Amino acid sequence: MMWRLVLVLALVACASRGQAQVVAPTLVQFSSSDQATMIPVGTNNAGQPTLTSYQALLLKASDDAVSGPVVQMGSVVPKASVSASGVPLSPFQLSLTQLGLTIPTCTTLPCQQYSVVLTAIGPNGTSLRGVGSESPSFTAAAPLAGTAPAAPGNLLVK
Repeated sequence: MMWRLVLVLALVACASRGQAQVVAPTLVQFSSSDQATMIPVGTNNAGQPTLTSYQALLLKASDDAVSGPVVQMGSVVPKASVSASGVPLSPFQLSLTQLGLTIPTCTTLPCQQYSVVLTAIGPNGTSLRGVGSESPSFTAAAPLAGTAPAAPGNLLVK
């Protein structure tokens, strides 16, 4: 099964690397060769859909996609919840809300980098975690700078 994940979001240019940084994504877009396939005759669960649902895992981007600790395990989402993305190489999409994922708030700079690993679930098991089903790294929106108080005015010295 071939996967390709893309996160849709606001892009902020990273001046130091000349690359775009994904900030506060809301969607996972992906391809799935098994979205509409059936289990062939002569195999376990023949005639049933190969794929019935998806589940997303939130990981720190620095951790291994296969064995890294899971920061958040999303909800199991039926494949019927998948919508069209309009992106040719990643024709399907689910929102992070549908997947039950909430990106932890960034409270200090630099913000923690995360990635999403999407797994496919069917009657014959769950797809393996791997870099092929891992998104590019992203972060929550950086904290806004606080507003300093207004400067005192009309000062007199006597």
